[in-house]
Amino acid sequence: MKKYFKEEWNYIADAGYEIDNIESTKIMVNNFEVSIKMSEDFKHKGDIEYTFDIPYSHEIFTKEYSEVLNLEQPCDCDEFCDELSEIRGEIEEGIEQYLKDNNKLIEMEY
Repeated sequence: MKKYFKEEWNYIADAGYEIDNIESTKIMVNNFEVSIKMSEDFKHKGDIEYTFDIPYSHEIFTKEYSEVLNLEQPCDCDEFCDELSEIRGEIEEGIEQYLKDNNKLIEMEY
C-alpha cells in the first residue's frame, strides 16, 4: 500500500477577485506540502489546481468512525469526507494567504 493518500482539488478565487498568473510552486500549509499551479482547464484567472499528500499515519485515517473506513476507497465513508473537507478548507485558507502575501490575488475593477 502507498504511504500517502493524494488529494487533488481546485481553489477558486472569491467573486470579484482574479488570480494573477503564478508559476507551479509548492507551499507549506499546516504541515502539508501543497503543490499549486494555474488550472489549464479554465480560461479565466480564478482557478488554481492543488494537490497534497496525507500520510496514512495522519489522524484522519487512524480515528474511529461509526462507518467502516476502507483505505482503498476512503471517500465511501461520509465522516471521512467531512474530515477531509475541513482539511481542504484549511489548505485553501493557506493558498489564499499565500496569494495575498505575494500580491497574486487581485480585486477586479468593474
